[in-house]
Amino acid sequence: MGGIAYFIGMTFLFGFLAVAVAMLPVSIYRIVVSIRRREPTGNHAGWLAYSFITLAAYGLVLCPLFMSARKKAENIMCIHNMEALGLGMLQYEQDNDEKFPPRHRWGDAIAPYVKPGEDFQSQKPEDIWRCPASTSTVGYAYNSNLPKSVDELIAPAEIVMLFEADANNRNVVAGSTQLPSRPRHPSLDNFAFADGHARSIPRADTNRVDWVNKPIVVGLP
Repeated sequence: MGGIAYFIGMTFLFGFLAVAVAMLPVSIYRIVVSIRRREPTGNHAGWLAYSFITLAAYGLVLCPLFMSARKKAENIMCIHNMEALGLGMLQYEQDNDEKFPPRHRWGDAIAPYVKPGEDFQSQKPEDIWRCPASTSTVGYAYNSNLPKSVDELIAPAEIVMLFEADANNRNVVAGSTQLPSRPRHPSLDNFAFADGHARSIPRADTNRVDWVNKPIVVGLP
């Protein structure tokens, strides 16, 4: 029933918007005609009021939709950034005997390997380090619990390698307590794992990811 009600509600909403948008040019035309014919101001004032009400209703409905779309786009870009950083980390490891970069200059070490993905070729390399939903200069930090070598990992696909954090440089090393005080994305935090993949995880489940090389992920999306 919930799905049917949602469908009916959205059908009604978009039907209303379609009528409102279709009537807007008519309203404007009617106002212009009224002015040219020097009709009493009350005649075109009503059309003017109708036009403003239509525009206001249109804005009230569309603004939340635009905001939602913007937040989704920011999350997609953030995930892309973390994938690019994760890939840079993997390439560094391949060139350095499967060793992680020096902990306190990890960002500088992998910087030459970090490049935009195929779908984001116009992105500036420096923007990869910043989450679009963050006001911080750099949006990500390195998990302080990572071992020195990839060979020491128990389950690379489960241990956090990089995560969202409020940082002021690209060499920040921290733990789970340094997650942003509030999720940058609707109830979600983004992570890059030691195998290079990145994904969003609900804030309520971030205590279930592996921060210390002891896999405990069970049933995460």
